[in-house]
Formats: sequence, C-alpha cells, structure tokens
Amino acid sequence: MYNFGSGDAFLIPSVAVPTPIPLNTLQDFSLDFKFEKKALHGKKQFPLTAARSKGTIEGKIKDATVKADLFGPVFFGDAPATGQLLVAVDEPLKVPDTTTFKITALAHKDKFKANCGVRYSDTGKSLLRVEDGPFKGAYTVATPVSGPEYTFDDEDKGVNVLISYTYTSETGGKILTLSNKDMGTAPRFTLVYTTKFEGMVLTIQLNACQIDDLKIASKNDDFMFPEASFSAFANAAGVVGMVSVTE
Repeated sequence: MYNFGSGDAFLIPSVAVPTPIPLNTLQDFSLDFKFEKKALHGKKQFPLTAARSKGTIEGKIKDATVKADLFGPVFFGDAPATGQLLVAVDEPLKVPDTTTFKITALAHKDKFKANCGVRYSDTGKSLLRVEDGPFKGAYTVATPVSGPEYTFDDEDKGVNVLISYTYTSETGGKILTLSNKDMGTAPRFTLVYTTKFEGMVLTIQLNACQIDDLKIASKNDDFMFPEASFSAFANAAGVVGMVSVTE
C-alpha cells in the first residue's frame, strides 16, 4: 500500500471507564522502533554473529487542536474540572476625578483572581504597585468582598490606564490544577493510529504508552501545534500492540 497524509490518532486513558481523546487535526505522526544489537567478535575484524537485545518504541504526535484532556488524563495525570482561568489584557479604564481615585468597575470584578499589571494608555509605561500610599506612577490593589479596588495618586486623576488581571469562569472550558506527585508516577494510555489512502488502511495499536515530553510553542504569525513525545511498552498481559495493513 501507499500512504499519504498524517492520519488520525486516538488516545485511550488507562482507567476503568476511559473517555478516548481524538486527535483529528494531526500535523505530524512518527514512530521509531529500535533494538540494541550485541555483536560477538573473535580475533577477526567482523563479528561472528549478532543478537538482538533491548528494544524501544518511541513516537511523536503533533496536533493542531489544544485539548485540556491532552494535559490532564494522559500527561499530568490530573482530571480537568469544568471552568476556565481567563486573562483580561489591557482593559481600558479611567482613574476617577474623585477624592478616592479608585477604579472598581472592572468588567469581571466578581470573578477577579490576581492583578497582572497597570499601564498608561498613552505611553504604555507600566505603573508601580505599592503596598499603600500610592504616588504618581504608582497604585495599590485591595480585594475586599465587594470586589477589587485599584487606588491611584491624586496626580493621576482622570488618566486613562490599561489594567490586566486574571479571572475565572465556571463555564466554557476545562481547567486543570497540577499536583506535585511522587516520582515514578505517570499516566498511561492506549494509542490507536490509523491512516487511509486509495482504500488502503494502516492501523497501529500500542497498548501501553506514556508521554515523556509535551511541548507548546506559539509564534507571532502561525498556529500553535502542541507536540507530544511518547514511549510504548508491553501491557500487563505482555502484549505490546498490533499492526494492521491492507494488502
């Protein structure tokens, strides 16, 4: 058979009732089957014989879709929860012309989590956060029950600023809290890969896989492609997997 294209992959977590993770926007997929070779030499330059020794299976997957389940069940081993951690970047606001000089009307004040900085709108220069007693070019942040309060100096009254901060949402996505686990702990999964061209199909199943390296890189003028490097082993029954080819 001939093959063209990246195919499709499915990661099936090794849990009692797994939810498969489809990778249907694959950009790259590769597998590397390797064995060590032990050669027996006598007095001559070339070996008398050779034997196959230890073997490894290593692979890489690059997909165009960013999935919470790729981080959680099959890499970090933590289950995602419903919700999101979001960032308000450069929310435009104005320091009031009042005696308190406080900004409280943030768009997401009810779900505010942490301050990420304040800049002047006209110059882009960052203001300095201080604990109390703000002066020109400085501010304080308080988080009472009523919501966050950004307080400025009277010399900054009426000034337009850009405020960035994190906030939470209870809907629209998944959020993963990363825990610090004992060494030797890693989630495993079954990999099913398939590719089809002109009616001919190649399918590979690896029964016990573990992601060893997960890379995320962004570029100014391109899409993000999470890339995972993994290794495969035999399962508890001593079976590594299956390879199926249309002939």
